[in-house]
Parts: sequence; structure tokens; C-alpha cells
Amino acid sequence: MWEELIATGIARLEFVHYPQHGAASDFAHNAAECAADQGRFWEFHDRLMEGDASLYGPAGATALATKLGMDTGEFGACIADRRYLDYVREQQRDARADGVSFTPTIRVNGRGVDATADAVIAAARAAAE
Repeated sequence: MWEELIATGIARLEFVHYPQHGAASDFAHNAAECAADQGRFWEFHDRLMEGDASLYGPAGATALATKLGMDTGEFGACIADRRYLDYVREQQRDARADGVSFTPTIRVNGRGVDATADAVIAAARAAAE
């Protein structure tokens, strides 16, 4: 999908925060944005999605930041300040207002699409035409 749609400019990927599990989820979404400050959003995000609950708190998140070669002082300050929590919550409110009620929700030109590669590719191709 990446090579066929995004790299060729037919589509773009937009990640929208949608925390669903209370304070731990809020923490994780904020921490992912703190990782983004250092160019490590996707690596951090992907590890969070593996389900290791220890990453949903300061000690585990900082250990992951260390493994990813991040500046842990800056990362620690960012998570302690909850620097991106308002941004995360704003994205969630906007998504809810747009009718999103679960993740993943995939849309092409504002229309819901099944979360399968074939469905997304077909919808993107049709939209590009």
C-alpha cells in the first residue's frame, strides 16, 4: 500500500490520536508525540501497539526511548509536562465529531473503508480517478 499509494502521491496517511483506555492510553498517546519530537513516532507507536503494558508509564516509556536512541532527558520532560495531551484530546474530540467510534477507522475522502489493504487500495484508486 505504501509504495503503490503514498509514495506515488495518490494518497497520504494521516494518523489521528484516539485514546480509548483512560489515563494509560492518554499517557501513551502523549508519549508517542514526545517521541515524534525526536523523529521516532512510528517506532515508538509500533512498540506500544505490541501490547506491553509497561510502556504505558514513565519508566517503561523512558526505557523504550533509551532503546530507540532518544534524548531521554528531553523525552522525560515532555512526558512529565504532558506537553501534547491537549492536542491528543483535541484530535479525539474532532474524530468523534466526524463519527469515529473505534480504531482503526480508515477513510478515503471522508468515507469509511474496510481496514483491509485491498479495500483501501481500491477506494484510493477510485478517488484518484
